[in-house]
Amino acid sequence: GGSYNLDNSGNCTSGYNNGQGRVVIGPVGSFEPGSVTGNTGTGGSINTPEGLLAFTNCNSTGNNGPSTSNINTAYSGTDLQDVERVSNGIQKWRIKETGTYTIEVAGASGGTGGSSAGNFQGGNGAKIIGTFTLSENYILYILVGQEGSNHGQYGGGGGGGSYVTYG
Repeated sequence: GGSYNLDNSGNCTSGYNNGQGRVVIGPVGSFEPGSVTGNTGTGGSINTPEGLLAFTNCNSTGNNGPSTSNINTAYSGTDLQDVERVSNGIQKWRIKETGTYTIEVAGASGGTGGSSAGNFQGGNGAKIIGTFTLSENYILYILVGQEGSNHGQYGGGGGGGSYVTYG
């Protein structure tokens, strides 16, 4: 899911992910959930250990998500260079090998509010982790949430949720 805040104190200690959303996929045991981090505040790449895949927002902003050009540029020369854009920022990735995988999905944080909203920092994005058996040549459809926009006077925008579906 996207960002959330447990109270209105302005102290945002809730949530997990600060910045853009992300989706990390790897064989079971290949990474400790929560260990793949990176400054994705501007949509930059994530420093990913070998054998792991880290899907990002590909440096895109706005409500349409990454374009095919954003995806091609962001993933060029990586194990994700064959990712395709379906529509509305959804990324399509074909599973290369049948196996059991850990998938970690983190939503994006919200934007910071302005003076009329108490200058509160946006809440951090929620995170979910699961283990799944995936079959070769099936498709994962991945939507990576984008960080909410900051606002100079009123409340900041909410962070986008990140989602993965299998088909």
